[in-house]
Amino acid sequence: MCSSHKFLVVDEKTGQLYHVRRFVRDRVYTKKLLLHYDSDVEYDGTDPYVTVGFDVHRIDVEKGELVYMDGSLGGLAMFVGLNHSFALCAGEFPGVKPDSIYFTDVFSPPYWDGGAYGGHDVGIYNYVDGTISPCYYPVDVESIQRIVPSPMWFTPNFTTFN
Repeated sequence: MCSSHKFLVVDEKTGQLYHVRRFVRDRVYTKKLLLHYDSDVEYDGTDPYVTVGFDVHRIDVEKGELVYMDGSLGGLAMFVGLNHSFALCAGEFPGVKPDSIYFTDVFSPPYWDGGAYGGHDVGIYNYVDGTISPCYYPVDVESIQRIVPSPMWFTPNFTTFN
């Protein structure tokens, strides 16, 4: 079963608005059943939810329509998370992947306060081929189990780039 999370994303340079929908596969149950907030159940390390995809629509304000972005984000990199979402032209920022969505965990304190999960669903979604890669620096994914609190995005100040 999947749930979705919606974000309003603005291209910080052009002001273009986008509707981004993130699909999250709900808890994965194993032999050691993980129940929501149940401290009596042993947690076996299996991630209880994981991002599996995104849909992006450009908002045409004049026509009042959503236009599906089919297989490309036009070179943009989008950043979505708990605090604030934005888009920027990846070509203007070395190391930022074009046509990608950088995401942080949407479940973080106070949502899972004291729970056995959260802070693990962080990555980079390639909008062209639908793959997800890690988004950690330095990249040592094997040693990271969860980040508490979840990472947040900081928007660059574009006036300093002109």
